[in-house]
Amino acid sequence: MVMHGHDGPGRPLAPTRPGGGPGRKRPSRRPRPKSKSNNEIERLRARVAWLEGQLAEREQEAMARQARDEASRTSTSRLNHELRNRLGAISNAVYYLKLVRPTGAQVNEYLDLLEREVATVRRAIADYQVGDGRRPTPLADAAG
Repeated sequence: MVMHGHDGPGRPLAPTRPGGGPGRKRPSRRPRPKSKSNNEIERLRARVAWLEGQLAEREQEAMARQARDEASRTSTSRLNHELRNRLGAISNAVYYLKLVRPTGAQVNEYLDLLEREVATVRRAIADYQVGDGRRPTPLADAAG
């Protein structure tokens, strides 16, 4: 090795390699660990397979939950539509009865309309509760 120049105050000359640059040695590499036993490798493979199974199971659960949520949104939307339509008809019938104050046959016609609409609302609520996995509440039964 050849010594060149000065590396700074108080430092000795640094040796250089023939290709130039400081002649510092590379840090020694750690020896590679010996390969694990076949039992350990098999244990790790089994653990990876189990984890992959758990992941697949959770993905399936998430997809099922997403499908249930979508069905629930659709069902809720349908119930909302049914209730609003029926309540509109009931509201209009009540308004007409108050405004015109009909007699006899006209009153009975509007009362029949109100009964039909209320029955339709009850059925829609019962269908929604059954589709939702719940039994109809006593309130829905008592309203009729």
